[in-house]
Amino acid sequence: MESKENQESLPDVTIDQIGRLEHALLAMRTTAKGSPEVLDTIALINYQEIVRLRKELDVALGVEPKNASDLVVSIQGQRVGLGMVPARVVATVLTNIRNSVQSISGFLATGRKTASGRYPSWLSDASDFELAGVEGGSVQLMLNLPKPRTLLPEYEQEPIEKGIKLFLDTVHWVSSTSDFNSYRKRVEDQYLERLLLAQVRRVVPNRNGIVERLEFSGRLATLKGDHVLVPHSANRIRDALHIVSGGDKLATEEGVLRAVDIDRGVFELRQRPDNKPNISCEVADELLPDALNYLIRHLSVIVEGVQKFDDFGRPTRLIVDNIFESGTT
Repeated sequence: MESKENQESLPDVTIDQIGRLEHALLAMRTTAKGSPEVLDTIALINYQEIVRLRKELDVALGVEPKNASDLVVSIQGQRVGLGMVPARVVATVLTNIRNSVQSISGFLATGRKTASGRYPSWLSDASDFELAGVEGGSVQLMLNLPKPRTLLPEYEQEPIEKGIKLFLDTVHWVSSTSDFNSYRKRVEDQYLERLLLAQVRRVVPNRNGIVERLEFSGRLATLKGDHVLVPHSANRIRDALHIVSGGDKLATEEGVLRAVDIDRGVFELRQRPDNKPNISCEVADELLPDALNYLIRHLSVIVEGVQKFDDFGRPTRLIVDNIFESGTT
């Protein structure tokens, strides 16, 4: 049995170990000349050890995940921690999750694509998470759904809870090595299947961002196993969308939005790298609010979707599944 002095010194020892591992990772990242993929593979072992030590530190300090919360989001990365991570990073993660849940729940509640990205006011209120707590180690956000504002709580909460569960089920599949057919058996509606994949893709951390890993738990995470998103999760989702699209060519393009036609859900992608030609894009209704936000703020964006061609094999229009700010978390 450890002495009281040893138990009291455990946090200091663990913090020192984490610091040394993080400095080693930073040195590796700044001096290595190999490919990012090889570097990530080498660094993964050290990073996993950092995550383990942070959990050990949480236990030593009496910090335990509050799985009684509806949703717990653990934001992890070499530069992520209380007092370290910029507020905008946390805000972006929360906004992406809320928008994803809102898009999924909106379809479940109405049975249709929400026109021009507009949602019923009750849906916006019901999907606005309440922050129940924040913990250290990584940055763990405890989120609860707001209390129902109507006399029929199931009217508000049922589609939101179902939407969150489907979102988490999709994250669970992305975290696993199961084939796509095992996931498709749980989602019978083809539009919903595509929507879920696109909305989870919205939340995946960017390769060059501060956030390196998002881990989900909580009352609404009902499947056993990991619920984790890392940058390379985007590849697995992309392959699944390729299957859903019936083998159409998938494309990822970058530029600035211009000439948005709200009624038709069409915009042009201009100011592209290397003076590439403009691209005509068609965006789903649930993504229009994001498109308009990026248009107003004049931000460079990345769009992903299915490239359509005419009878002569010339590209005509990109059917956008996902859109996000270039270089964000």
